[in-house]
Amino acid sequence: MRKYTEILKAISDEKRLRILRTLIKSKTGMCVCELMDTLGEQPYNISRNLKILQFLGLVEGRREGKWVVYSAVQSRDEFLKYVIKAIDSIPNEFFREDDLRMKLRLNLRQAGRCVYGVNSRAWNEAVKKIYKQIL
Repeated sequence: MRKYTEILKAISDEKRLRILRTLIKSKTGMCVCELMDTLGEQPYNISRNLKILQFLGLVEGRREGKWVVYSAVQSRDEFLKYVIKAIDSIPNEFFREDDLRMKLRLNLRQAGRCVYGVNSRAWNEAVKKIYKQIL
């Protein structure tokens, strides 16, 4: 029973919910710097929350060169499947800015991999450009 309450407690935190939803929507996974730029959070917050999600079996990490790419688990556990499905079904309107920033950040990849660190010049230019178009 404790496993289930810990998972539900973990995703009741807005930052962890946003991280997990972003990883679900990204399909390919994301490194910490991509999550930081997407969600506007500090490295400590992203890393700490990823560790919690990873410990609970909701997120997994794999090394790709110098980066660790995190993704939502593809679990056989029925409960985890339903948790992931429930998070994926939250209306997109609540995450509009996160989704826009995620698409921008993932578009900076080369050959499908992150090549820019946190808050890079390319990222800042992409954000300025899109916000000029919106405003």
